[in-house]
Amino acid sequence: MPTPALTRQACIEAVHEVRRFMDLGYPLTPEIGTNEVGAIRAAAESKHENHSTLRHRVKQAEVRFGITPENVLTTSGEWDNEDGEREDPLEILRRAKIATSAYIGARKKPQVFLMKPEPFCVAFIGDPHLSNKGCDLTALHDDINLLVATGTRAVQVGDILDNFRYIGKLAGNEADNFLTTKQARSLAKWFIAESGVRWDAHVLGNHDAWQGPEGVALLESWVRQAKSRLYDWNARLIYKWGEGPNDQHVVAASHDFKGNSIYNPNHGPMRMALEDGTADTYVAGHRHNHGETKFPNGWRDKTYQTVRVRGYKARDGYSEGRPQFAPFNGMEGRSALLVVNPLSETHDGRQRVFMDLADGIEFTQMLKRRYA
Repeated sequence: MPTPALTRQACIEAVHEVRRFMDLGYPLTPEIGTNEVGAIRAAAESKHENHSTLRHRVKQAEVRFGITPENVLTTSGEWDNEDGEREDPLEILRRAKIATSAYIGARKKPQVFLMKPEPFCVAFIGDPHLSNKGCDLTALHDDINLLVATGTRAVQVGDILDNFRYIGKLAGNEADNFLTTKQARSLAKWFIAESGVRWDAHVLGNHDAWQGPEGVALLESWVRQAKSRLYDWNARLIYKWGEGPNDQHVVAASHDFKGNSIYNPNHGPMRMALEDGTADTYVAGHRHNHGETKFPNGWRDKTYQTVRVRGYKARDGYSEGRPQFAPFNGMEGRSALLVVNPLSETHDGRQRVFMDLADGIEFTQMLKRRYA
């Protein structure tokens, strides 16, 4: 039977337990060569657990969430009554600053990929919804095989499974699907960690978040197994091939951006490009329609590329009959491929988007031959 995934709650509980014994006088790190009992061993013995297991959970709490026995915010009784004792607020502030700085820093720091100064491409994989009965699994498997065979790097923009069962009013929709929860999660793990795709990032979508902290922690463990990174809704990726200000290409990938229009599927990404303007390419999913737009901004001397991918749900009752959604026949728009040419002298040649992955990959190979 496989070992259950380590959850965020289990990590934090382990840290609190170790902190409790530290407060009783046990050292976190006993001196070498002495018989001194450390806080981790004491906490493990009190719970009749293996101390190496508890040590692993404490370590994972630090790696994943920036929480350690030294900076964890401990709970205490109410201090504003005759039986309570008030903890020093400056000590609370000291630990809280460490914890919040680690949390904020981990989420603000962009991912930087060092590239060769030659044409390259990045695939944007639309909402898979692997567990949905209307998911075109044949098309998705074909696209995955193409990415693996060509070594193409990819960014996944969210909603790997439906996860309807976590939402009361939508739970009935889950019963209509063909896969059990266990089967769906097995397929999702293969998609993320075992398919062989060169993932640069995974973005957490609303359907992914419906699983709650334990489900997200499981998803994050698969992403780490794939040596990638999970972003909560928004990801900022920098592809860098030099030290100059123009020697990089910045991608802002989000499950969705604020703003919607039935006339323009790229309204949200375009709005973000105008308001933010710090990225070169803005890509989103979520709405199950697709489109791509390139437009210049003379004031900033930049040309922005905006993209929306519709994903792999080929049939579902909500989308059918609504004119703002793209036709489901054909392969266009399930995913898209961004081609970046660092050697181009024009804005138009610097980045191009293909709604057909194979065409975009072939174009990239042609550019490499041109500049070889």
